[in-house]
Amino acid sequence: MDKKEVVRWVKRGSQRRAIVMALTKPKTSKEILEDTKQVNPHILLQDIWFNMSQFKQRGLAFCLNPDAITGKLHFLTDFGRSIVEEAFGLKIEPFPVDIDWELYSFVVRATTRKAVLKELGTRFDKKEETTAEIRKNLKERHPIGLNPTIRALKELTQHGLVKCVGVTEKGGHKLYLLTEQGERIVGQMMKK
Repeated sequence: MDKKEVVRWVKRGSQRRAIVMALTKPKTSKEILEDTKQVNPHILLQDIWFNMSQFKQRGLAFCLNPDAITGKLHFLTDFGRSIVEEAFGLKIEPFPVDIDWELYSFVVRATTRKAVLKELGTRFDKKEETTAEIRKNLKERHPIGLNPTIRALKELTQHGLVKCVGVTEKGGHKLYLLTEQGERIVGQMMKK
């Protein structure tokens, strides 16, 4: 297929336009849907799935973790990024290679894990926090119970994104901090 023809094809469809404009970084179908709803409020998740398969057939997009059952991450190929740049003047950087995309998918497909990791990663003072402090800080933005917070921290620790760095003197509560890989994943999640 001719590059000019692909540019015209992408520009012709309002859903296609919205989706390629949303793919500024690797995203799950749900994240793409959230971003495209701002531009095209009538778009549905099935539309995202259909269009992503069309993009893959035309060599515009690919899946970073095709073996995943849930939380598949989609991104534009080099050809797809060149099409977006030509069609809309938007320059999209290639995806970072220093991120474990399986782990990234593991985090972003679960609301509580994502919120807990972001909370630990967005602290300006980078101080370690207890489970109760994390839950308290999330209370207004993402109200969750203590048990889901504990479970999320346990899962994030098992996957090497968070580490226990000690215990409090009073009460012996565990103190958590991000690992390097956890910091990279939070940095990627924060990108637009």
